Amino acid sequence: MVIPAVADEVDDLILDLKYGTEVVRNDAARILGEIGDQRAVDPLIDALEDENEIWIIRELAAMALGEIGDPKAIDPLIDALNDENPYVRGTAAEALGEIGDPKAIDPLIDALNDEQHFVRSGAAEALGEISDQRAVDPLIEALKDDDWDIQLWAASSLVKLGKTDYLDLVLLALEDEKDHIRFNAAEALGWIGDPRAVDPLIEVLWDEDEDSFVRKNVALALGEIGDPRAINPLIDALKDEESLVRTAAAEALDMMVGVAECQWDSYTPDQTAFVGQPGDVFPLRNSPFKAGSYIVLVGPAGEDGLDLPPATWNAFGPYELKGGHKYKAMIESPLGESLRFEEDLADLLSYSDPSPESASVYARNNCPGDVWYAICLRPTKLEGGTAAETEDEWIDDECLQMGEPFDACQCLYIKAKDLIKAGEYDKAIQLLNYIIEVVTPIHNDRVAQGFPFSNSAQQLVANSWFFKGDALSQQGRYGEAIQAYDEAIELDPGSWSDPLNPPKYYLYWVAKGDALENLGRNSEAQQCFDESDRIKQAWGWE
Repeated sequence: MVIPAVADEVDDLILDLKYGTEVVRNDAARILGEIGDQRAVDPLIDALEDENEIWIIRELAAMALGEIGDPKAIDPLIDALNDENPYVRGTAAEALGEIGDPKAIDPLIDALNDEQHFVRSGAAEALGEISDQRAVDPLIEALKDDDWDIQLWAASSLVKLGKTDYLDLVLLALEDEKDHIRFNAAEALGWIGDPRAVDPLIEVLWDEDEDSFVRKNVALALGEIGDPRAINPLIDALKDEESLVRTAAAEALDMMVGVAECQWDSYTPDQTAFVGQPGDVFPLRNSPFKAGSYIVLVGPAGEDGLDLPPATWNAFGPYELKGGHKYKAMIESPLGESLRFEEDLADLLSYSDPSPESASVYARNNCPGDVWYAICLRPTKLEGGTAAETEDEWIDDECLQMGEPFDACQCLYIKAKDLIKAGEYDKAIQLLNYIIEVVTPIHNDRVAQGFPFSNSAQQLVANSWFFKGDALSQQGRYGEAIQAYDEAIELDPGSWSDPLNPPKYYLYWVAKGDALENLGRNSEAQQCFDESDRIKQAWGWE
C-alpha cells in the first residue's frame, strides 16, 4: 500500500528530476533512492541514460537505482560501466553489487581492468556482494594491482567468497601508514563481518593518536560485526573527545541490540517491573508517569542510579502520554533499540508529577560486561523554565538538548532545510543564522589546530550560507542572497575535499549566477556560470 503523502512526494520528486534546476535534480535523484519507491525506477533510468545530463546526476541516478534494487535497472547499469565519466562507472559497479544479480559478473570482471582506480575498486567490492565463484580468479589477479585500495577490496571480496586466508591482507591494511588506507580497511572489515577482526579493531578504537575519521569507521565496523566483545569499548567511546567518534559508537551500539540474545529487565525505582525484549510494548498500568509531554533522556547508568539531569545524556522527544485511550510512543535511543510504551485501555492515567526520583526507568543489559542504560522522562520545559507551547519551539529545544553545540547545529540544519522545502523561509533563515554564529568559531578553531580535510564544521557553515541564500532568493531578496552565496564560496570546500569524493561547491556558483540573472546582471551571472563549468571540467565532470 502506498501512503498518500509519500506518493505525492514521489510524484513531485520525479517531476523535479525531469524539469528542475541542476541543484533540484541533484536532490531529487538522491531522495528518490532513499525513499525506494518503484515508480522512480524508469525516470532514474532515463536520467542515467541521458547523454546530455551532467555526470553527477547520472551518478546519483545509478546510486539510487542500486538502493531501490529493481532488476529492471541491471542492463542500464551494465551499460553505464562504459560511461565516459569514471564516477558514473564506479557508482554503477557498486549499484550492480547492491542488486546482486549474477548477470553482472562478467561485466564487473571486465571493469576490474578499467583505467580509473575508482571504477576498479567499485567492481572489486561489487563482486564480493554478488558472491559468485566465477569472480575468484579475477579477484586474485586484482591483488597484483599497483593501487593498494584495489588490493584491499579484492582481498575483502575474496574473504566474502569464502577464501578466508585473505583476511590477513585486509588486517595488514589496518596498519598502513596512509590514513585513507586504514579508513577503507576498517570499512572493509565491517563489510566482511569476520569476528577475527574484532580485537585488532578495538585496539585502533582505543588509540587516541589515531585519525578520528579512521576511528569512526572502526566503531561502525565493530557494530556491523556485532561481537559482544565490542560492547564495553564502544560504551567507552561514547565519551570520546571527537563528536564523530561518539556518534559512530552510538550507531554501532544501536546495531548490536540483541547480540548474544541479550535479555533486558526494565524497572522503576519502586521496583515495578517491566520485562521483555528491546522493542517490546510494555503496559503503563503501574507507571509513575502521568499524561503529558516529556523530554526523553537516554544514557549509561550504574546499578545505584545516577544524578539527574545527567549533562552527557542524549535528548529525544517529545514523548506524549495521553490518558483514557490507546496510544503508543517510541523512545529513540542511540544506545540500543527503541523502547515502546503503550497505555492500558483498562485504566485512565492519574499519576502524580514525576520527581527526579520517580521519573526514571532503568534498563539493564545482561550481556557480557553488565552494561546498564537508563531512560529518564522529564516534563517538557524550555531552558528558561517555560513550558514549550508549539511543536516548532519543541523541535528547536530538542536539538539544543543534544549536548554538543555542533551536534545540535547539525540537527537544526536538517530542520532548516525542511522549513525551506515547506516554504517557511523566515524561520529557516533564523535557524541558519544561529548555526553560522555557533559553528563558525568551531571551524576556525579546527583550522588553527590543523584539522584534516573533510572538515565537517567548514562544510556545515558553507552549506548553511548556501541554503540561507536559497531561502533569500525564494523571497526575492537577491542582493542578500548573493552575499550569502559569496560567504559559502569564500569557505571553498574544495580546499578540504577528499579527491575520491570531489566537492560540489560549483553549485554555489550556479546559485549565485541565478540570483544575478534575476537582478538583470547578466554579464556577472555568466562569469559565475563559467566558473562553475571550469570547476566541473577540472574534476572531469563533463
